[in-house]
Amino acid sequence: MGDIQEILVQYGELRHQGMDVRTALDSLRTIIDVLDEGDRLDLAHRIRAQETSSAKSSGSMRRIDKTEMAHTNDDRPVCPHCGKRNRADDRLCYACGQLLLGPDDTYQTRILGDEDEAARDDYFGQDSVLILTARNSSQVYRIHPQHSERELVLGRSTNRGPMMPDIDLSDSDGNRLGVSRLHLSVRYDTQYHTLTIFDLGSANGTFVNGQRLHPHEVRVLRHNDELRLGNMIMVVTFQHSATV
Repeated sequence: MGDIQEILVQYGELRHQGMDVRTALDSLRTIIDVLDEGDRLDLAHRIRAQETSSAKSSGSMRRIDKTEMAHTNDDRPVCPHCGKRNRADDRLCYACGQLLLGPDDTYQTRILGDEDEAARDDYFGQDSVLILTARNSSQVYRIHPQHSERELVLGRSTNRGPMMPDIDLSDSDGNRLGVSRLHLSVRYDTQYHTLTIFDLGSANGTFVNGQRLHPHEVRVLRHNDELRLGNMIMVVTFQHSATV
């Protein structure tokens, strides 16, 4: 929280000096980049609220009618991290806190090669395998989300109802550990070669590295993450090989 407050103070000073939103945030990029996703999201919401409040107090806000919005929707920047659309003047994604790059950002033009991509902890290729190892039972689940045309659901099976999970965690004592029948969704992003997860409104929640996901919050899964469903803890491993 201290780091966020310090960034907000510096940001406010830069804006008070007459710097625009984009330039102010770009000048703070190095200290924003080291924040974790939760802190970046918190920072994005605080800055958006601060800018909205300033605009209201200065009377500079204007109403955008439905006709104008229809023409401007396609121009809203899409976050490369979570895929959510943001306002045209946003520089931090409201959904995940990621810094948004504009079309004139020179560092955006660098295209990563295969070697660079494979070195990323969030990289998941067509030949990769998602391995989830349950700590309580040492049960190993080997999953290929990229081979499915839809998201895969983790949960536990019951004798009630037609809905069944794709990956059944019952054999790892999922019922006792608070895993919901339909607990978590995993989807493969073909554009960015990543896995995204979101909680399906589970009763006991989903946690990534100790941080709780809001229901239906999209999060990128990374190699060596600790994933907790209720009280079931699983270690995330990405295995990359053309022969797996």
